[in-house]
Amino acid sequence: MAQKQIAIVGAGVGGLVCANLVAKEYPDKKVILIEKQKQVGGLAQTWKRKIKIDKNQELRVIYELTHAIPEMHEGGRFRKLYQELGADFDNIGKFEPAPKFAQYITLDPHDEKLVILNTLEETLGELSKKFPNEHEGIERFKKFLEKMDRERLSASSFKKNLEEKVAPFIQDHFPQPLKFLSQAALFGYTKPTFVMNRNNTFQNILDKYFQEADIKTTLSMLYGYVGLPPSRVSGNLFTLMLLSYWRGGGPQAPAEKSYQAMHDELARVLVEKHNGEIRLNSEVMEIYADDGKISGLRINPVGRHHQEYSLDAECVVVAGDPQTTLLPLLRKYLPKRYVEQIEDYEMSISLMATHVLTDLPLHEMKDRLGYAANILASSKEVIEKENENNFPEEFMIYVNAPTVLRPDAGLVIDKDGNKIKDVHIVDMVMRSRPYEKCKRLRRDDKMRAYRMFKEEHMDKMIEITENLLIPNLSGHVLHREMYTAATYDRYGNPAGGAVYSIAPTIDGFVPNRPSPTIPIKGAFLTGSAILAGGVGGAITGAEVTAKEVNEYLKNQKPCRK
Repeated sequence: MAQKQIAIVGAGVGGLVCANLVAKEYPDKKVILIEKQKQVGGLAQTWKRKIKIDKNQELRVIYELTHAIPEMHEGGRFRKLYQELGADFDNIGKFEPAPKFAQYITLDPHDEKLVILNTLEETLGELSKKFPNEHEGIERFKKFLEKMDRERLSASSFKKNLEEKVAPFIQDHFPQPLKFLSQAALFGYTKPTFVMNRNNTFQNILDKYFQEADIKTTLSMLYGYVGLPPSRVSGNLFTLMLLSYWRGGGPQAPAEKSYQAMHDELARVLVEKHNGEIRLNSEVMEIYADDGKISGLRINPVGRHHQEYSLDAECVVVAGDPQTTLLPLLRKYLPKRYVEQIEDYEMSISLMATHVLTDLPLHEMKDRLGYAANILASSKEVIEKENENNFPEEFMIYVNAPTVLRPDAGLVIDKDGNKIKDVHIVDMVMRSRPYEKCKRLRRDDKMRAYRMFKEEHMDKMIEITENLLIPNLSGHVLHREMYTAATYDRYGNPAGGAVYSIAPTIDGFVPNRPSPTIPIKGAFLTGSAILAGGVGGAITGAEVTAKEVNEYLKNQKPCRK
């Protein structure tokens, strides 16, 4: 009898983790991971450039979108997961915490830098010194965070099922007013702190504990990583994110290699340890379902000399954007109500970034640049105003110098493979200009207008960084390039270039996010759409989905011979 096959569509972080978890649980089945790009990693992949500085010097440069993630320290949850799957950390390299997480710099010389430190105790201790009038609120906020942390890590499977399974089921299947009554019963039994804050923004939570604007600004600095200011982001999501970054001594960065080593190692483990298969340069054109149950896929290998082919599968996991990947592949089999629900989700922001190579001695500025990220703003007020028209306010979500933070990672090498110590990378990131505009400019006029658009914005981003963080940067640019929302569209296919998937508003977070189960037997959704954006969200979403897939496969009746 032919070996049963399971297809995973998309080899980003969520697809890689989910594929390994399922393949490890079911070694008798063939897990096939299908990816349109030429390498794994999705929106977190790195890319290499050969850059000719002058006629005598050619450099190999590694650019990456990810720059720090939590829980990769010794004993960290994600590190343990990778090890349990069989990953060899000699292939990934060691991870080290960034010395501090974020910095807020203003044009006012009397305004002190606001710093988030690496641990909860460090941060709240420093806040108590700086804001003695807020001591009582800080103590109450600490107790609130500790309760959230305990409840998040609770071993109660009953409560976990209520949050991760029952709530999405109610959201998907119960009409009003039954939905309201069912949710009222649900939230009467689930974790109290989480539920009590489910309708609060992070601004609501801050206002509950603090009076002074400066302390609220300090605790809001991570907002660039969720794509929403504190007045719009889910308070639960933001709080859990703070806890993730504070546990284990702060965000971790690979000290010796690029982040791509993480993705490549999971790909190796899938093939070599779990008998899986990865098909790169392969685009899924359609997913088939017969009698309400998944039956297979149609795949188009990228390249002129390859032909489309079909692949049988007893279940399929879509590890991609719910609007631009899931719906086009399965729309004709899905209930109308489910399609409308997916279409109605507000998606997160897209980003634009300038990558600069510079010969400035940035290693001498480690006190300012040895951070996972620096948030640049000309005033505290722009934290709340941040939007796609924010250049007059001189605001950027973050700036980081990965070669300063991780000098041994070999992100810049010469053509002989030797690490270059006196050339640095600076990454400058802001909210993207409108996705449709970027896409149209790239498509029209043989890209001349698109190139001019990028040149203009690179000039401005370098100017802001020079004014607020790195003096003389504009006069020491060896090479520069930019990605926009249209770049994300080409390489990751998220709706509108949405880098964090579904916007984590109150309505876009638990329990309102999509369930990992799609209303077709054998169809599943995974990645950051399930719980929250970013690498950590994609990993956790993959864990949730893998449990559902494994449960589904366990309940399948064996075919008669």
